[in-house]
Amino acid sequence: MQLAVLDRHLTAPPASPADGARYIVADGATGLWSGWDRNVAYWVDGAWTRLVPRTGWQAWVVDEASFLAWTGSARGGP
Repeated sequence: MQLAVLDRHLTAPPASPADGARYIVADGATGLWSGWDRNVAYWVDGAWTRLVPRTGWQAWVVDEASFLAWTGSARGGP
């Protein structure tokens, strides 16, 4: 699976996400993302959906202009 996420440092959802926005939830998540640490939060049709990563998933992090790969226990990068 390859996807793009906007950021990986947020612990709480942004106030006004655009439909289709995705974020890797940072450790220590709060609010609607509580318990979603290191998962992908996906805003679609006015609600957050949690995507649990699988080993081998790759993500382009837009605000860092870099790729990450999920190893099964930690996020890896170049």
